[in-house]
Amino acid sequence: MAKKKKKKITAAEKRRRRWIFLLSAILIVTVFAGIIYPYYSEHGCSTLSQDIQNILSTASAMISENPVVTPEPNLYGPYRVRWVVDGDTIVVDLNGTDTYIRLIGIDTPESVSYNLSENTEEGKTAAEFTKKLLRKKKVYLEYDRDTKDKYGRTLAYVFLEDKATMANREILRAGMAKVYSFKPNVKYEREFINIQNEARMNQIGLWGTYYH
Repeated sequence: MAKKKKKKITAAEKRRRRWIFLLSAILIVTVFAGIIYPYYSEHGCSTLSQDIQNILSTASAMISENPVVTPEPNLYGPYRVRWVVDGDTIVVDLNGTDTYIRLIGIDTPESVSYNLSENTEEGKTAAEFTKKLLRKKKVYLEYDRDTKDKYGRTLAYVFLEDKATMANREILRAGMAKVYSFKPNVKYEREFINIQNEARMNQIGLWGTYYH
């Protein structure tokens, strides 16, 4: 049995922890100020020291500019999946229009290329996996920086109805795709690389046969 890797902390989680630490420090300073201020007032000191005021002022400005937010995806939908084109492309009914959706961050072997020599059995296998995962389902879309590719397809992370299961992740986890990073759409790049490495290490799906 493969040794389970220690889960890495994402960049978003590190930022969240830094802001929690900062807010805790501000709270301590504020409480401390609340304790000493009455004492100062009672003994003829009507204001806090300038240093403490500067700290509180700076911290307040930083919080206003950088609010602590929960790193949850901003999802649109749900939209009905009309059909699955191949392992990394689907068509959804986007407000009455059939819209091609290219899943961000992954790339599966070809199965429907106009250049027939590029199509592979592994591509058909990946397409079948995506069909089982998404066909006739309702999905939500999360966008990154760029929303269209050079072919006019919509670029998105595709979530199932539970709003937690991301198809892009599951296809990588099943070893049916490799990571395909294309800036500026790299929101989940590090996470995707970790999933790919685990699939490769355990020879899951197409790893060890098609992928090396």
